[in-house]
Amino acid sequence: MCKLLILSEHSSNFKRHLSSKQKADEIIEFKKINKSFGGEYISRNGISLDSKYNMAVIINYPSAEKAEQCIAAVKASDFINSCKIFKLTSLQTVEQNYINLGKVLNFGQDKNQ
Repeated sequence: MCKLLILSEHSSNFKRHLSSKQKADEIIEFKKINKSFGGEYISRNGISLDSKYNMAVIINYPSAEKAEQCIAAVKASDFINSCKIFKLTSLQTVEQNYINLGKVLNFGQDKNQ
């Protein structure tokens, strides 16, 4: 499993496309692309009062490879101008990474010892 947090900015072409719709459908275009790669939305929100990003989503994919394929498809679709993508993990994993790094670099050790 691979869980991603994606912050994205819709392209001008996509904004024009959205403005020509007769009713809001929660941007079904992204739902279709995501579903074709086996992704499952955990959270899907618009972003207000930010000049950079329009949407924030958390999606769970069956594998990192499927996640990368979906991101490549969305970028190739001309829907997105720019996006930031974060691979999410558990806090325990993050903590363990710092513990392991600290063992190698000796964080917190008094240099006078």
